[in-house]
Amino acid sequence: MSPDTVAALRAEGHEVLQGGSQGVAEVILYNAADDILEGGVDRREPDGGAALPQERFPNRKP
Repeated sequence: MSPDTVAALRAEGHEVLQGGSQGVAEVILYNAADDILEGGVDRREPDGGAALPQERFPNRKP
C-alpha cells in the first residue's frame, strides 16, 4: 500500500502491519456460460505467461 493509504488507515484507528510482498498471482477459471477455460497472469512477474492447447491454434508451430 502507498504511504498515504497507510497513513489514512492509521488516522481512522486501524492497526496496519507491513510485511514483505505477497508474491505473484495466476488464475485459471472455468467459464460455464461459454464452456471455456480462461486464465490470467500477474503482470508484475516478468516470467509470467499463459499457454493454450495446440488444437486451439492449429496453424501455429510449437
